[in-house]
Amino acid sequence: GQLRLSDRQLRQFIARGYILLSPPEFDAEFHAVVAATAEAQQDPVSSSNNLAPLLPNATRVVHGPTVRGALASILGRGYTMHAHRHLHHSGGADQVWHKDSYWGTRKMRDHLPTMAMALYYPRRVT
Repeated sequence: GQLRLSDRQLRQFIARGYILLSPPEFDAEFHAVVAATAEAQQDPVSSSNNLAPLLPNATRVVHGPTVRGALASILGRGYTMHAHRHLHHSGGADQVWHKDSYWGTRKMRDHLPTMAMALYYPRRVT
């Protein structure tokens, strides 16, 4: 099953352009294991777009009922997942803003949502 967004959550997404989710199906220990596994990846460039075998638990989050339900609430039930996955490490030169390209699309904006970017942080960020 999927856990769809509530009306309040959907209004927040529309107003802010993002929503924060804390999937209840995964506990703190689960996220700690994902964080430790990600930190063990010494070279994030070599793991670009190949995170599924390196971080299988992160893939479980993306395919879990909370994230699937949120994406279905925003994009509709027939959404598809883009294959792009990239591991970003924190450090002294952290990125201030993240924006991926819209390669392969004819236009950036549409009157209905056609794309959503999901970022997973296995530990608290500020």
